[in-house]
Order: sequence, then C-alpha cells, then structure tokens
Amino acid sequence: MNPERTIGETLRLAREEKGLTLEQVRDATRIALSVLRDLERDRFSELPGPIYIKNTIRVLAELLEQDREGLLERYEEAVSGAKLVPAKE
Repeated sequence: MNPERTIGETLRLAREEKGLTLEQVRDATRIALSVLRDLERDRFSELPGPIYIKNTIRVLAELLEQDREGLLERYEEAVSGAKLVPAKE
C-alpha cells in the first residue's frame, strides 16, 4: 500500500486493477453505489458513521485483496486530524 495515496485512491486503484466496476463491487458486497463513490473520493463526512465506514473498508479490503489493517489505521489517522488529501474527481 502506497502511503502517499489516500484510502479512496487505494481502493479505487485496486478495484480498477481487478477490472471491476463500481456496479460489480456493489453486487458482490451489497454496498450502495453512493457509499462506494463517496469512499473512493474520501468523503467520509458523507457516510453514515465510523462503525459503518470501518466495516465497509473491511469488506472492500477483503474483496480487493488489500491490507485491511493498514487501511483501517489510515482511516483512524484521517479522522483523528491527520492530513488526508481527498482524491481528485
């Protein structure tokens, strides 16, 4: 996992590397498209809450074969005031 990438960038790039669309991820995980889009854009304030976000990151990390604990640590850092630059749209 590249420490210079945001959580959203990491998840989006992993999804794209697997050749998956957001719709395919939605179908595989039952996570709403709007949630997937907001997460890939690092728009945590648009999402339901920390527990939901953490569970969503866990599910996506497993599906996309990413470092779940690393992503969760980065999320904790992001919400605790550490600098996190949102992904470009």
